Amino acid sequence: MSLGTISSLAAQASTHVPLLLFDIVSVEDGSALHLASLPCAFGGNSYQAAILGISGFDVDLTNSQLGVMAIQNLTLTLGDADATYTNWDNAHFFKGAAMTVTLVIYDENAKAAASSDSRVIFKGTMNAPDSVTPDQMTVSAYNRFNATFLLIPTSRVSQFSQTVFPPEGANDCDDGNANPPASKSSVGFHLFAPGGAASDVALYLPYNSCGYSPIRGAFGFAGSNPLGNTVLTSIPTANIFSSTTIGSTSLAMVAGANVNHVVVILSGTGAGQMRRIAANTSTTLTVANPFTITPDATSQFTVLFGYCDHTSTSCQARGMFGLDASARSCFRFRGIDFVPTDFRYEQPSGHHTLTSTNPEWAKYNEVIPLVYGTARVNCKILFSQTANDTRGQAVVCEGPVASITNMIIGTETIPFDASYPHVDTTTGKWKAGLGAIGQNYTDVWFPNGDPYSAIAMVSFNFPPAFAGNSDSFQVSVLVQGMMLPQYNSSGAFTVTAFTDNPAWIILDALRRAGWQKEELNIPSFYAFSVYAAQNINVNISSTCTALKSRFRISSELDQQLPVGDFLTSLLGACRGVLSYDSSGLLRIDCLNRLTNTTLGANVSIGTNFVTVEDGAGITIGTQLTIDSGANQETVTVLNVQLSANAFQIQAAFTKSHSTGAAAAAAPAFSFDLSSIAQDSNHYPMITRTSMNTSQTPNDFVVEFQDSLRQYVQDSAELMDTAEANNFGAKVTGQLDATGFEDVDSAVRIERLELYKGHGRRDSANKIVSRGNLFATLMSSLKAINVGIGQIVGVSYAKEGWTSKPFRVVHVSPVQDPQFPYWMMQFTLQEHDDQWYDDVNGNVAPPSGPNAIPLPPPPRPPLPGPPRMRRMPVFF
Repeated sequence: MSLGTISSLAAQASTHVPLLLFDIVSVEDGSALHLASLPCAFGGNSYQAAILGISGFDVDLTNSQLGVMAIQNLTLTLGDADATYTNWDNAHFFKGAAMTVTLVIYDENAKAAASSDSRVIFKGTMNAPDSVTPDQMTVSAYNRFNATFLLIPTSRVSQFSQTVFPPEGANDCDDGNANPPASKSSVGFHLFAPGGAASDVALYLPYNSCGYSPIRGAFGFAGSNPLGNTVLTSIPTANIFSSTTIGSTSLAMVAGANVNHVVVILSGTGAGQMRRIAANTSTTLTVANPFTITPDATSQFTVLFGYCDHTSTSCQARGMFGLDASARSCFRFRGIDFVPTDFRYEQPSGHHTLTSTNPEWAKYNEVIPLVYGTARVNCKILFSQTANDTRGQAVVCEGPVASITNMIIGTETIPFDASYPHVDTTTGKWKAGLGAIGQNYTDVWFPNGDPYSAIAMVSFNFPPAFAGNSDSFQVSVLVQGMMLPQYNSSGAFTVTAFTDNPAWIILDALRRAGWQKEELNIPSFYAFSVYAAQNINVNISSTCTALKSRFRISSELDQQLPVGDFLTSLLGACRGVLSYDSSGLLRIDCLNRLTNTTLGANVSIGTNFVTVEDGAGITIGTQLTIDSGANQETVTVLNVQLSANAFQIQAAFTKSHSTGAAAAAAPAFSFDLSSIAQDSNHYPMITRTSMNTSQTPNDFVVEFQDSLRQYVQDSAELMDTAEANNFGAKVTGQLDATGFEDVDSAVRIERLELYKGHGRRDSANKIVSRGNLFATLMSSLKAINVGIGQIVGVSYAKEGWTSKPFRVVHVSPVQDPQFPYWMMQFTLQEHDDQWYDDVNGNVAPPSGPNAIPLPPPPRPPLPGPPRMRRMPVFF
C-alpha cells in the first residue's frame, strides 16, 4: 500500500476517512493499551477495535485563548463483555495512566493507516474507570494541562522548605552510569540533575529543586561537584551481598534507621543501580526491589537521603542549609522560621528597655508573590523590632529577580544602602536580596536568619516617626521581576535574564505548571518573542508618541489562581493562542491578520535573511508567496529576527527578488460547496449566527500599573459610544487580559475587542465588517488540517460571500451517521485584517503596492460623543 501524508490524502476525493487512535500507558508498570474504533495497524502497534463511543473533543477559542488546552475531559466507552479491560485495570490500573490521542487517515480495505504521518490532538491523564457494567466500561481522562487544578504562584510563607527533594516520588530503576540517567522518572535522574547554576536546568529540573546531589563527587559517575551529605559517612566495599541485600561487616548502622533512604552502588559490579531500602540491620541493607545485577565483593556503595521533612534541621543534616560535608555553599532552604529574640537597649534618658518584637506579620500560608516584568509590590513583613529605630525584614516575592528599588514606608522614601552598616535615625536605610537560588541572605542585625534561597527579601531600619511611632506600617518596593530562561530559533537555551516579553513569561508559566521542555515547540516561542519585541509608536499623551515594544507584560501575582486563568489573561494581552503542532508539541502563535507585505530589500538566490515591511502573521514555518508572475515562488520561513528594529525572515530563495516585491500568505483553507457537507436534503450544512446585543459589550475597562507614571495603579476605558447610544445603555465587559504596562497597550486590545463585537465602518460610514458574525459549518476529511485560530475563506452564494475571511474559534470532531467515522464541525467568526494593525492611529503604514492602510477616521458625528473615542483614564 502506498502511503501519503494527511495533507495530501485530505485533498483527494477518496474513500479514506479520519480515525482516532488511543495509546494508554500505565504509570505503574509501563504496560500499554492501543485502542480505536476500528482495527488498525500504525507505528508498529495493532489497535483493538474496542471503542463504542467518544465525547469531549470540543476546542473553543471564544472563551479561552488556551486553544486545545481548553479541552478538559475526554470520555471513552469500551466494549468489555469478556472483561478484557476490567482485568487490565486490576493488573495495571487506568488511574494515572497517560493517554495520547492521535489522528490518522484510515484505509478500510487494508485495515491500516493510509497516512504516513499522524497528528497528536490530545494528551491527558486517566481517572479510575467511571463505571463498569457487565458489557461496558466507561473511562475518562483529564487534560495533561488541567487549568482548573494547577495554581500559580505555588510558594507560600511556611516554616517548611518548599523546594523539591529530588528522590521524593521518583522510581527505582537501573540508571547505569549515564550522567544524567535517561529515565526522567528515576531517582538517579533527579539526583544527578537537581539544578546547580541559574539556568534552565536550575529552574526546571525539577523546578525549585533543593539541589541535593551527593553522588556527583569522586564516586559519582563522572561528576565533580557534590552537593549535600550522605547518610553513611564512609564508602564501604560490600562483603555481604545478594540480589536483595548489600552490606559490610565494618558498618555499625542503627537497625531500621535507613528505611526509605536510597542505597547506590557507586563502582564495581552493578555500578549505577539505586534502590529504596526496606529494612536494615547494623551491617546489612535489604532493598525493596531486587537488583538487576547482583553486587559482589567489588561493589562499593553508600546510602543517600531518600526523603526529607523539609525542616531546617533536616536541611542541615542533608547539607543543603549552609555548607555540605565538602564545605561547599548549599544554601537551598526556602522555609521561614527565624524570629529574632528581644534585647535591651539604652534610651536617651539612660534607662534600659526591652525591645518589642512583632513576629510573623506575614502569616504562615500567605502566598509569596510572583512578579513578571516590573511592578510595585507591597511586601509581607516577617517581623519588626522597635528600639531607637524600627528594624525588620520582609518578603518581596519569588526570586531570582533583576532589581529591587524605591522603598516607601508610609509616605517616606527610604535610601538604599547595600552595606546597611548602622542605625540611621534620620532617613533610614535598607538593603535587598534578589532571591538567587542558593543565596545566603545575611543581615547585620539578624545574623542567624534563614538563607531565603529563591526568595527576594528586604531588610530595613528607619525612624519610628515614619510609621507614626506605630508597629503597624506598610512597606512597598519597585521590583524588576523574574529572571527567565530564553531560547533561540533552534530551541537551544541561551540566557537567563530579566524580560517583559510575553513569550518567555508564558513559557515560564507553562514550565511552572509542569510542562517539560521536550513537550513544547520552543522555536514558536522564540518567533513570537521576536514579533512582540519589535518597537512600534505608542501614545504617551494626546500629542506625544514613543517607540515601545509591541507587546510587554508586567504582572504581580499575590493571590493564587488557576494557571489556566492566568495564561488566558496573559495571552489576551498579546493576542496569543496555544495549540498542539502536528508532533503533539505545544506551540504559541499570534492572532493576527494574514501576511500581506513587501520585501524591504533586494534578495538573491540562496538561504538569506531579508527585511519585510511588516511581520504580521509571520512565524517559523509560515509559507509565503513571494513576488508575482514568472518570478513568483513559495518559500517556508526558516527563521525570524529583528535587525535595527526591522523584522527579517530567513528562507531558501530559488529566485532573485527586488525591493517592494510582494510577500503574502494565503488563508489556511477555503470553504465552498465542495467542502461544506450536505444534509439528507442536499442542503449545505452551514448556519449564520450572532450574539444578542445585550451580550455584546460596547465598553471595556481594564486596570494596570502604568510604567509611564512610576507604576501607579491606573485604568483605561474605551467605549463605542454610537453602539451604546443605539442600544440605550452602556454594556461593560470584562477584558480577559492582564499585565498591560501603559494606556496605549490596553487601548489596543480594548479596541480589538470592540471591533470583534461591533465591527468597523469605512470613511463613508459604511459597515465593512460586523464582528459579531459567526458561521457554523460541517466539513469532511478535506478540512482536517484546519486548526483553532487560523484564518479561512468562506464562499457561500446565499450570503454573497466570496472568500470572505473568518477566524476559526471552535473545532469539534463529531461522529457522523456512519460512526465510527468522523466529520469536522467548525465555528467561524468574521475576520477583518485591519482590526489587527498595531498602529492605534499614529504609526505610518507599510509602504509599497501591498500597503495596509491606516484604520479609517470616525464616521460623521452622531448625537452624543464620537464613535470609539478613548475615555478618560481614571486615577
